[in-house]
Amino acid sequence: MKKILVLIEDFSRNNLLSSTLKKIGFDVLSSQQEVGYVEKMLSFAPEIVLLDACGKKINGIKLIGEFHKRSYTAKSILVFANENSAKENLTKAKQADAILVESFSFVQLLKQIEKVGGPKAIQFQEKLKNLNLLDAKEEALLIKEQAKKTLAQTQVIKEKSKDSVSSFAEKNDLQGVNKNKHDKYLKFTENIQSKFNQFPKDQIQEEIKFYRENADTPEVKAIDEERKAFVVELFKNAKK
Repeated sequence: MKKILVLIEDFSRNNLLSSTLKKIGFDVLSSQQEVGYVEKMLSFAPEIVLLDACGKKINGIKLIGEFHKRSYTAKSILVFANENSAKENLTKAKQADAILVESFSFVQLLKQIEKVGGPKAIQFQEKLKNLNLLDAKEEALLIKEQAKKTLAQTQVIKEKSKDSVSSFAEKNDLQGVNKNKHDKYLKFTENIQSKFNQFPKDQIQEEIKFYRENADTPEVKAIDEERKAFVVELFKNAKK
């Protein structure tokens, strides 16, 4: 998801958002009014629409309702001028896929883009730094959040492996074979390989790049140590 239609009224804000998104790799089309948006939706076919929620020339809340009526598949990110406006219109904005409140940072924008199905925010870390749009605090938070997500993914793989191996052992109660040892053996064979192969290659490459770039951070070191301990334990059990 890298095609974004930016419908923001303010010229300066629209220009900054559009130009920066282009610089970091997105395909962007922008407008400062909602007139002609149908043609843009059809010709440009955006995957994400970033739009003002309650502007004079762009009423995002109304437009999102029209998106659904016209069966547009683009994800929507509504931008509110302030917290009060967001609270007052929260019920009306429930059809939006994500919400932002001005003045949001580019990291916050990228997180919402990731939330609606776009690229991972962490992969734009270096590009944002080169554009001086990522301060140390936001960078540390971005790394920490990605580390948590990666740890959660690792845990899911481990749990799925346990479930599938346990199920296999229950269905194949081999005489003279200890189920527990049989489980440990299977973890080293086709089951682990099968689970690993379910991940897209580009996702695996992103994870590798992330770990290489952030290998010295405490969050990544903690995950690395846990993974090492897990692998060591598997090898110990396999020898029994």
